Amino acid sequence: MVIHKKSAAHEKKIVGKAEIEFKVLARRNRLLGDWAAEQLGFDGDAAGAYAKEVIAAGLERGGDEAVANKILTDFSERSVAVTDAQLRAKITEFLEIAREEVESRPS
Repeated sequence: MVIHKKSAAHEKKIVGKAEIEFKVLARRNRLLGDWAAEQLGFDGDAAGAYAKEVIAAGLERGGDEAVANKILTDFSERSVAVTDAQLRAKITEFLEIAREEVESRPS
């Protein structure tokens, strides 16, 4: 009985961490999408739609690499001068901001 309770508590903790990480990555991708939309010259509804595309790329196509590839491809098509290294730095920057935002929210 005690082992079962410990196992359930451990499982709940793991699920909680996974949920937080999902929220952090979704928030990071939203911030990144907003930034990329601005670089591409989008505003208003077009900027919001683009940010959603970035979020979807992370969810549907394979995480960080899919997000980076999407943005770099879009930048290349519109002659936006942002290097892979610059984009990776933004990804890291927005990850830190997103983690701070998500972890500071009341549960």
